[in-house]
Amino acid sequence: MQSTVAAATGQPPAKPARSYSSVHWRTISEALAAELVETMLRSGAVVLRDGRLHASAAYGPVVAESLGVPFPRGWPATGPAGAGAPTPK
Repeated sequence: MQSTVAAATGQPPAKPARSYSSVHWRTISEALAAELVETMLRSGAVVLRDGRLHASAAYGPVVAESLGVPFPRGWPATGPAGAGAPTPK
């Protein structure tokens, strides 16, 4: 069955894109999502009510001051990847 776009344009259907999870973690997206939801339910981070997932934590508004963090290019330089310590000055 052709996709709507392929049928409307007369173009052949596009090849399905490989997902990030299949390339980098060698798992399919559905399996990754299922494991994530199971883990969040088991830990109590989310609850299932009326067939829907709900966050367990109470909502709290974000204060404007917490949004004033620098973008990554403004972060201090660090040592080699994985070192975790800043480069000495």
